[in-house]
Amino acid sequence: MSRKKTKVDAVEGDAAAAAATNDRLSALPDDLLHKVTSFLRSWEVARTCVLSRRWRNLWASAPCIDLRVWCKARHGRLPRQLARFANHLLLLRDVSAPLDTLRLLSSPTR
Repeated sequence: MSRKKTKVDAVEGDAAAAAATNDRLSALPDDLLHKVTSFLRSWEVARTCVLSRRWRNLWASAPCIDLRVWCKARHGRLPRQLARFANHLLLLRDVSAPLDTLRLLSSPTR
């Protein structure tokens, strides 16, 4: 059974197409995007690379690295995963980008 296209469907389709072509967040300068991402953990900042082409390498020049992790006793592998992630993050980071803040905290495992 086919459904007729309503006026609401057409308006929603036009809004989605307009949003895809007008990415106003990516139009912001790098300094402002870095300020926004400074409130996120490093793995969350690294995930922003999938948002758009403009964001693909933005994580590598972020002036704030936040590697704070609190692990519970049942997360025995987390410190090893954290060490691997931190190693990759620092090796792949843009060497010419300044580093203003480094937050590092890991809870002790039992």
